[in-house]
Amino acid sequence: MKRPSFLLLLVFPILTWCQCFDGDCVSGKGSFKFKNGVYVGEFFAGQPDGQGTFSTNKGYSYKGGWTGGLKSGKGIEKLKKTITYDGEFRDNIKNGSGTGWLSETKHMFNVVYSGEWSQGSICGKGEMKYSREVKYNRERVVEFNTLTGDFINGVYQGRLTSNYSDELNWEPFGLEMTDFQKYEKLTKKERSKRKNPATIEGDIVVSCECLANTLVFDSHAILRKEMSAWSTEDIPTKTKQIVLNSMQREFDIIQWYAKVLEIKLNKAKLVCERASLDFVWTELGGVKKQCNQARKSYLSETAWNPNKGRPKNTRIQQKWDNQISKKLETQQKKGGKIKSNLRKKLTKKDEAVCLEA
Repeated sequence: MKRPSFLLLLVFPILTWCQCFDGDCVSGKGSFKFKNGVYVGEFFAGQPDGQGTFSTNKGYSYKGGWTGGLKSGKGIEKLKKTITYDGEFRDNIKNGSGTGWLSETKHMFNVVYSGEWSQGSICGKGEMKYSREVKYNRERVVEFNTLTGDFINGVYQGRLTSNYSDELNWEPFGLEMTDFQKYEKLTKKERSKRKNPATIEGDIVVSCECLANTLVFDSHAILRKEMSAWSTEDIPTKTKQIVLNSMQREFDIIQWYAKVLEIKLNKAKLVCERASLDFVWTELGGVKKQCNQARKSYLSETAWNPNKGRPKNTRIQQKWDNQISKKLETQQKKGGKIKSNLRKKLTKKDEAVCLEA
């Protein structure tokens, strides 16, 4: 006698929360109330099958194809009336081709991805667009980035920022006057007040790839030609090379810290997933602060303006040259070794694969 009452207790809540309140919810069109939401659409064998819409009172909705009670085919997911995904589903998860509007982070916003998905994760060929805030001196600028190519678990396989049309990749002793495209027309008095007749604007860029579901990084310095200034046209020919060499050493400092960042990231052995990028952006910001402080100290101690008529203090410059050369050589050698060993170790394992989100 106890067993029937026990079954009744089990069934009663289901009957209370789940019910067909309109139409044919077996093999036709109808409206069915589930415990967590309402489905309106086509049914087959008592399950959502065909085209229909499921929505909850928390603002979630899905409109599209269903098979055997699971989201399948093309559909649109919304959260609080905002589209978050428009594309293909299979067995209730994003799979196939689609466009996703992704959650924002402190470092990336307005993030949209269009392309291939696998097991609910961004995987395959696609294009990601996003914005980020970049600081140049005291000015903050919002830059738009487009990454096109291969993605694994939401991580772009390549450089994490778009290329600039005016950028110059770091090379040892490669600067020329033509690399300074922001020519400033100053009065003689203004020129004589400058601590240095030229300035450079540089940055650190990061690239990554997934090997055995671990991220491997490369980092290097770039110079922004259109932001790098040559502030006088009357520098004597014999002193132009002195100015260029001085600016080259500042460029070397940026490369030195680019390798510091590369070492940090590769030592971290981050998992190949989009969540790891927060760590990358945070570390990049911290290293750039250190780099800018080193550049500031260098420029302060080695400042020289030929318009003031005094010769360059070669002793101080040589001291910095030696320090920068040693640091750069050490970091590049160390970074190369760590990256090479990491690659060698990871290539012996299984290839990076798209994991279920």
